[in-house]
Amino acid sequence: MLVSSPPTTEVPDAPDPLALALARKRGSRYLTGAFATFATAFMLISVAHIVMGVFGIGFDAFRMPGPSPLGGGACADALRGLEASVERALGAAARAPTEAEATKVYAASLSPEWDDETGVVARCDRERGGPEAYGAVLRLRRAGEDVARRQVIELGPLRQTVSAYLAPLAASTASAPTTAPPPPEPGASARGTGVRPTP
Repeated sequence: MLVSSPPTTEVPDAPDPLALALARKRGSRYLTGAFATFATAFMLISVAHIVMGVFGIGFDAFRMPGPSPLGGGACADALRGLEASVERALGAAARAPTEAEATKVYAASLSPEWDDETGVVARCDRERGGPEAYGAVLRLRRAGEDVARRQVIELGPLRQTVSAYLAPLAASTASAPTTAPPPPEPGASARGTGVRPTP
């Protein structure tokens, strides 16, 4: 007769004390390095703010310088006219009912300043900074055309709502009958004042 032996349970090995100590030491080193990095960055930012406040240095000092203005030559005068025509065209296209109509009105309102665009380019090519200035005005014109179409989309529903509220008022005012007051009776003014009418 065979007698079965009881099952044996394996006992896990105990962790190596040396490996556990190294792991703890490594984790502590990582935490210390992260804290030191954060503290150093905070100190540098604080020192930078203090230096900027003491010496009056702002973030504008580190920005790229802006474009230098043009002189009072023919290029600058022509570009001022082009800019004014863009603003005028935006105002003219603001009341257009559709996008297509807004584009048409905007393009027509750019005249006569933009009719001589080739001449403006030729004049600005001869001046320092002229081509860059003309490019900025040209970008303004294209952006204005987009705005002219977009404002029709945004304002169109609101204009229809306002027209729906105001149309009945205008119709009722226009259709209201105008009746003249009746003529006064003979002697009414005299009776009201207590004066006898003369025979």
